[in-house]
Amino acid sequence: MMTLIVLVLVGAITYFHYVQGLFSAALSAMIAVIAAVLAFSFHEPIVRLLGGKMADQAAAVALVGVFAITYFALRFLFDKYIPGNVQVPLMA
Repeated sequence: MMTLIVLVLVGAITYFHYVQGLFSAALSAMIAVIAAVLAFSFHEPIVRLLGGKMADQAAAVALVGVFAITYFALRFLFDKYIPGNVQVPLMA
């Protein structure tokens, strides 16, 4: 069941990036890598800050939380400050 859910999510995300275009997909991939590195770097200090709460799930919650917050914040900034519909000359 989980495999089916993951496949549906991957398909939906792939379709979304196909509709948005190559430039947006490339930015999204770079943002995902940055968010993953930050999540992996900061999840252990966050787990220590929790101080034993959510003992078994603390690492997973910290990883997902930091990744989601970082990804959505960076995606919002890039969508706001980088223009869409970039037009390039035909010769390029």
